Amino acid sequence: MRTMTFEPKRIEIAAGTTVRWTNNDQLVHTITADDGSWDSGPIEPGKTWSHTFAQAGEFAFHCTPHPFMKALIVVRHP
Repeated sequence: MRTMTFEPKRIEIAAGTTVRWTNNDQLVHTITADDGSWDSGPIEPGKTWSHTFAQAGEFAFHCTPHPFMKALIVVRHP
């Protein structure tokens, strides 16, 4: 996260991969699944949060305080 965006906005990974986000912005952000199935809670500037994607599928997510911040993770079978 940097300058109110997720970078990259779309990634493809294999099932079982752990993704780590780092808040490189000056504001608090969240990483929240659009379907509500997972949520980081507030991530302070300079802090990180990780989530393991066990199942294949497409996982759209956003920042709750800044809902225009959106991205997608595509998880493939290994």
